[in-house]
Amino acid sequence: MAAGIPRMLTVSLVVLNLLGSGCERYETVPLPEIVTRQIDEQMLAAEWTEIEGTWTIVASEDGTHDAAPAVGRQAVIERGVMTIENDTWRFDLDPTRAPKEADLFKEGTTVPAIYVLDENKLTLCLGRYGTPRPTSFVASQSGGYQAMLVFERHASPAQAPDESISKK
Repeated sequence: MAAGIPRMLTVSLVVLNLLGSGCERYETVPLPEIVTRQIDEQMLAAEWTEIEGTWTIVASEDGTHDAAPAVGRQAVIERGVMTIENDTWRFDLDPTRAPKEADLFKEGTTVPAIYVLDENKLTLCLGRYGTPRPTSFVASQSGGYQAMLVFERHASPAQAPDESISKK
């Protein structure tokens, strides 16, 4: 019997049989799966807390032509949604990967991406739909189109300097 049990920690959950005999029923669940799922959910919630807000594109590069028109555009990121001006995308994160992964979805299109969040700076490297996810933060000039967007966070009202103090 022990040969059939995976070589990992397990936890036995006791579930009372409420339908009759009063006997206890034991169910074995792999502990690493439970713990990993809780850690992943906590990590994802913390990542969303860090990434949500209003951002401005401060640099843009796609390796094939001038991407400067994107600079200066505002982006609002809320849990699961990224809106750049009037263009809204569903936005999923996976902070458990290295590099961290993101996917943008719109009208049946999936854009694979990687990202790095460094306090008030967000760098997003986008692949083209139908191509593999980027593996490095470099805009590509050949074949596997990649573009990079660098965002800076807008100061929240609590962080913004109080101009009334400086005018006194």
